[in-house]
Amino acid sequence: MRHGIFCLASAYAAGTLLARAFQFPAWPCLAVLLASVAAAVFFLARGRLAVASAALLAGVAAVAAYASALALSTPADSITRVLAAGGPAGDGAVLAFRGTVLGVVSEDRREGRPLFRYRMNLGAVRLAGRFCPSSGAAFLYASDEIPYGSAVEGTAFWRLPASAANPGEFDYRAFLANSGVVSIARAGEGTITVVGRSAVRVAGRFSAAARRELLARLDALGLGAQGIIPAVLLGDRSDLPDESRDAFVRSGTMHLLAISGMNLTIVAGLFWWLLRVLGASQKASSLFSLAVAVAYIMIVGASPPVVRAGLMLGIFCLGVVTDRDTRALSVVSAAALIMLVAQPLQLYDVGFQLSFVSVLGLFYLGVPLGRGLAARLKRSRLPLRSAAAQLAYGIAVSVGTGAAVVPLTAYYFKIASFIFPLANLVLIPATTAMTVAGFVAVGLSFVSAALASLAALSASGAETTIVALATVFSKVPGAYSYLPAGPAWLVVAAYGFLAALALAAARGRHVAAVMLAGLAACAALVFAAVLPGRSHHPEVFALSGSRGPALLVLDSKCRTVLFLAHDTSEAAAAATICPFLFERGLMKVDLLVETAGSDARLRGGLESRVGMGKVLRQRRFRVPDGPAAPPAEDGAFTSFGPGDVVRGPGGVEIAFHSPRPIDFSNPGGAHFEGLVADVSVGGRRAVVVVDATDGCLAICGGKLVPRPDALCVLSYQGSPAALEGFRARLAPRAFAIAGRDFAGALPSVSISLDEKPAPRRIMP
Repeated sequence: MRHGIFCLASAYAAGTLLARAFQFPAWPCLAVLLASVAAAVFFLARGRLAVASAALLAGVAAVAAYASALALSTPADSITRVLAAGGPAGDGAVLAFRGTVLGVVSEDRREGRPLFRYRMNLGAVRLAGRFCPSSGAAFLYASDEIPYGSAVEGTAFWRLPASAANPGEFDYRAFLANSGVVSIARAGEGTITVVGRSAVRVAGRFSAAARRELLARLDALGLGAQGIIPAVLLGDRSDLPDESRDAFVRSGTMHLLAISGMNLTIVAGLFWWLLRVLGASQKASSLFSLAVAVAYIMIVGASPPVVRAGLMLGIFCLGVVTDRDTRALSVVSAAALIMLVAQPLQLYDVGFQLSFVSVLGLFYLGVPLGRGLAARLKRSRLPLRSAAAQLAYGIAVSVGTGAAVVPLTAYYFKIASFIFPLANLVLIPATTAMTVAGFVAVGLSFVSAALASLAALSASGAETTIVALATVFSKVPGAYSYLPAGPAWLVVAAYGFLAALALAAARGRHVAAVMLAGLAACAALVFAAVLPGRSHHPEVFALSGSRGPALLVLDSKCRTVLFLAHDTSEAAAAATICPFLFERGLMKVDLLVETAGSDARLRGGLESRVGMGKVLRQRRFRVPDGPAAPPAEDGAFTSFGPGDVVRGPGGVEIAFHSPRPIDFSNPGGAHFEGLVADVSVGGRRAVVVVDATDGCLAICGGKLVPRPDALCVLSYQGSPAALEGFRARLAPRAFAIAGRDFAGALPSVSISLDEKPAPRRIMP
């Protein structure tokens, strides 16, 4: 079989997909495996190789399904069962525990004292006065430094990771489960005791110590200030500013800040080049470079892109040592098969998927397209055609590689960068130079501080240039676009199309023309099909989650009105609000209503991702000077107060019944008692209550006409009894509350204000 490794990897991936899609138990997989082996032996004995091969591939898929079924099952002693038995999954519990710390995953130094996030294998928890065996990997947050491989015991607050509470929101629980992490624990200072050290984790302790030493030397050389160099060299993003992160995301160059094959190639290639200069043989240089690559992977962490690059490098070096040719597809397939056998659920990891599609796009889209364009330019009569051919080759390789990751980035992150070919062409050489200079500076710091400072100066200059260029590229008009969510089948169709395109280009003569036409057609297909259908009736959505207490979206004829609670965090724009809008194909907020305490940074987060129409903000008063005139407006919003009526787009009319502030003598008191709005749209009414107190409900209740179609309460500040009385007085047809501890934070609630709204009460 010519592509045997590729077929084996594909069969293993197919078995993993089937196991998760259909939730097979383990025993049917074993039955299919035995039947497949018997069929393979039977047909092989009869000389029917094709049928025997198909049976063998079915057996491989059954093995993958069996391994995935075991990984997806929850053991009887899992910590998840303990937490679920104690109440709702999000409540958590304080438990004494024992476990083994496997190393630092990240470090947060923004609050002065560092907060470490460790990966820990749990051993036991205290239940009913005694320690009971308990299994499961966890993320342990602690301010104490814990050596790698330490056996620890202590007390921490345990909870399950947050799952997606709203449509389109990132599912953090599923993301961690793909890497084997099932719970999160947070320990107070001094509550963890190291009771022993594992003697078999010498390599892990060495790599952890080496990582700490390298990070300390980067800080001593002044290379950790902007956060780019530690992220690129060692995968430490703890000091990476949000502005820099957004610039790289929007310019399509975020992959440069992730430890990937490029970093590993630079490190291994640097040592290979030095050994070759010193006269070492090609085989010896390859083996030593492979050893360096393994050490580097242990230091930076075994993320899927790094492991993939390391396995590919190892297979390539094995080919060099044994004097055998290596095919790109076989090397990539072997690396994927090894990783999936070790951990089948990696198939669902975004980093795993992006890593493999990018390298396949490089080999089978970028390189053929680059060669085709370069060949055409070299045959032309253009001046400087050789230089033009080289430039076209670099851009084409970037286009082909980027085209391979666009469907995944659009599906997972709802963003597409259009300037990435040019940005990568400029930033990849600059990042390579910065990486080399950074490693040279760290290496020289062991020998000469003066020489290390010179190299550090070069690395710092390259870092500043990279940040500036990424910022410039991200601000070019039309450089990027946030996209509405598309169905999963569209991603599969896009990759099927790209695979057919690569196959046609490999077998055809007009490579450049076929590739360019196909990529253009693929882009047109994606952008034409991502827009989902919209409801013809007004709808009310109450959203809640860990990034903000509550918010409400009212959609009428594709018009969006958004209410924000005062303590909705800035991160809610990216984590909750915008993904929900993209899920429904909405790319604009026509009317934004903010309470007096809303953070303007949240509006900025929205404006950077979606179009923004009119903005209303509840009028503010100065404290404790008394009810003076409102502050001067900045032109970005229009203030409103009690008694105002606003008419918005799509026939939306909002009457505000907020009470005036009653206590300006107390500087610590609230400016307002809340916001109560009576919203009318399409002949339907929704009463919205945001940040309200009991007094606010008492004052405004008499101004509202009873029997609205919906009552939505966001971030309520009063008592349950007062809210229940307010609800009974209005007698709404549907009721939703979110963002209040006494009621429990609800998942997203949708109320359709159609012709015959069903009576509904939504409250725990």
